[in-house]
Amino acid sequence: MMLSSSKDFETLISKCKEERVVYSWYAAFYVCCYSYCGIWCVLFSFLKMSSSSVFLVSVFGQIESGNFYGINDIYCKYCFTFGPDWVVTSGIEEGVSQIAKGYQQKFAWNFPLEITFKSTNPHGWPQLIVSVYGLDVFGNDVVRGYGLCHVPISPGQHKKILPMFVPETSSLLQKLTCWLTGRRPEYIDSRVLARGEGRQVTRVRSHGSVEVNFNVVVRNMSHMGYDFVNKTA
Repeated sequence: MMLSSSKDFETLISKCKEERVVYSWYAAFYVCCYSYCGIWCVLFSFLKMSSSSVFLVSVFGQIESGNFYGINDIYCKYCFTFGPDWVVTSGIEEGVSQIAKGYQQKFAWNFPLEITFKSTNPHGWPQLIVSVYGLDVFGNDVVRGYGLCHVPISPGQHKKILPMFVPETSSLLQKLTCWLTGRRPEYIDSRVLARGEGRQVTRVRSHGSVEVNFNVVVRNMSHMGYDFVNKTA
């Protein structure tokens, strides 16, 4: 290309600048597309890996009723305890029911349970701990029973009856003192029942039972090599 004047030279310079701007836009667009696709690929692979490396356990049901003799106007508390590899993804981990009046030694709560866990291994499978409280003759709020059970391992509908127990004092004098003051033996943290450490030195007596209904749904258990034995087998 022959340059006959300074005007032609300026035209060439401006054309080169325009072409360089166009190429720069093409390069920027290519880089952005490549980065965007790369981010989505990494995110998709992470989600795929995370979904296949954990399993889910969903629990629905209710604390239906309790059977206790010689008492009235009681309510229950519940909480779930589980191992360090378990995480609550949705639902309520603990709760308190309404006060129920007894009819022929039976108390109806129909208190709902709804919670979902995720984990990488079944060690520390969740347990349900139920504590029942009520008023004594002096109007003091005292414990009426503790009970616990594991969440059913196999999916489906399950019905469990929890035997309840209450801590006992070590002597008659302490028992009389507790009765007069309204401060009866109880656990500071009911989750200690699931661990079992130190319980060998605790004296308890049986008192009543609680009926619990479970509906269990599991996901990705078979992908991690776990299977369930048929209950009817």
